[in-house]
Amino acid sequence: MSPPAGEYLSLIDAASLLGMSPRTLRRWLRDGRLPYELSEAGEPMLRREDILRHLDPPDEE
Repeated sequence: MSPPAGEYLSLIDAASLLGMSPRTLRRWLRDGRLPYELSEAGEPMLRREDILRHLDPPDEE
């Protein structure tokens, strides 16, 4: 089974894009700070779109 539409990143690639360690990103996922899905192997998959949104949040007025 392939991941749903959209580009997905591994935990390591997502952590690198966010500038943090994979351990910190795992903690963020556990705390619900970013959405993710699990691969068939049980590894987290994060959508690039969600990560980029986190890096550049919309202005709140």
